[in-house]
Amino acid sequence: PTTSGMAVAMSTSTRHVAETCVSLLVFEAAKHAAGMAGEGKDPAEAIGCRLGTRLAARAACGRAYAHDALDVVKLLCKEVWPMAFGKPVDNLKTNHRGVFVLHDAKLKWLLRASAREHDANVQLELASIASLVCGLIRGALGTMGVRCTVQADVSQTPACTFTVRAVRSKEQHEAA
Repeated sequence: PTTSGMAVAMSTSTRHVAETCVSLLVFEAAKHAAGMAGEGKDPAEAIGCRLGTRLAARAACGRAYAHDALDVVKLLCKEVWPMAFGKPVDNLKTNHRGVFVLHDAKLKWLLRASAREHDANVQLELASIASLVCGLIRGALGTMGVRCTVQADVSQTPACTFTVRAVRSKEQHEAA
């Protein structure tokens, strides 16, 4: 093999190791957050919110933010999601009234927990991971100017669905 071929192979290997480390870190953070449940604010969602804020800032670096909620959600699906999960969202649906449904058929962060479906703590860990991703979505969209609420459905792991409801500001209500 040529030197450049080895560099490509090494970078792919290094990337795989980095992705594995991040997946394990998320899994352990979710386990820790599940153990802290009931202590007030959800720590997993707070971590996700901070992560989403940083990823959105990185994705939109040098670009003007879109003003339309649909365009902002599309940016989340095409730019931010791949930074976190290595691929874009599998499906995005909207009712064009501020409700968006994001579906990921194989969310990387749920794979490890869903493989242990008979473990008693798995449901808490799945809920914690889902909460972290909800926070990521909320933080990213908030950074790009869309306040929202996010709900997760992880009943068919590793597939998951996130329902995003954009919260209209007082000015938007008055203009409508």
